[in-house]
Amino acid sequence: MKRILLALLTLVFVVSVIGCGNKSSDSGETKSVTLTFDYEKQSGLNYNDDAKVYVDDTEIGIVTYGTVGNVFVEDLTEGKHTLRLVSDTTLRTNKSNKVKIEVGDATDFKLIISQSSMWGLRLALDE
Repeated sequence: MKRILLALLTLVFVVSVIGCGNKSSDSGETKSVTLTFDYEKQSGLNYNDDAKVYVDDTEIGIVTYGTVGNVFVEDLTEGKHTLRLVSDTTLRTNKSNKVKIEVGDATDFKLIISQSSMWGLRLALDE
């Protein structure tokens, strides 16, 4: 019984270590990337939730509803990265669409957050 438990614990440890690597699809030089979020107040029916910001499945911070110019500076490798949002609530889960960015020559990205009670959080690149 002890051997089975030890083998199971070893397997769990190995799987968790392997799963914690960098999630970017391309690897290269690390660059300082600026992500600026605008999350203006909106009229209509919505939940007014704050938004947790994720880059490649790692939470980097929270953007408060009704604020503009929220800046996050992250060190990211060159290549593609995925951004998404999750509502900062305990009673419901509201996830946004995913937005892909390409880190290379471009290192400054401006993003717009919107929401509605019908479709939840939405994230878009401001181009």
